[in-house]
Amino acid sequence: MLKPFIVAGAVIQCLALGLMIRFRGQSNSLGDLATMQVLKGLGLGLISFPTQNAVQMASKHERSSSLTGRR
Repeated sequence: MLKPFIVAGAVIQCLALGLMIRFRGQSNSLGDLATMQVLKGLGLGLISFPTQNAVQMASKHERSSSLTGRR
């Protein structure tokens, strides 16, 4: 059930990075840059949270904190 969210997040992330490369000049408006940042954040959110959830579901309770902890 989580796979479509992770794939959609990867597609959105690639789209946002491609748009950032395409519109990297000084002639772009602040709205263009904000839109690209929002797309990038949406893509990262759709990748990281379902992936962390999948890791927590697949691991034992004793190991979940060490697997999902941030360093």
